[in-house]
Amino acid sequence: PDVIARLQREATAAKVRLHVLWDPRDGRLDVAGIVSQVPDWREADVWFCGPGGFGRAIRDGLLRLGLPAERFHQELFEMR
Repeated sequence: PDVIARLQREATAAKVRLHVLWDPRDGRLDVAGIVSQVPDWREADVWFCGPGGFGRAIRDGLLRLGLPAERFHQELFEMR
């Protein structure tokens, strides 16, 4: 089964707007990309799962632009 299609169905059922990025097509994830692709990012909750340093950079960038800190959620783990 198509994993992305399943994630999209589950996100829709949970009333979550899922954004799927694929590096070869969309480029690498960064703050500018989030801001440009999510018009209401200041009112959104951002959930990040990935390398700790990368998540901190995304968080810091969004907070500098005005995202309230309580709206950024990050899985706490480090890549080996």
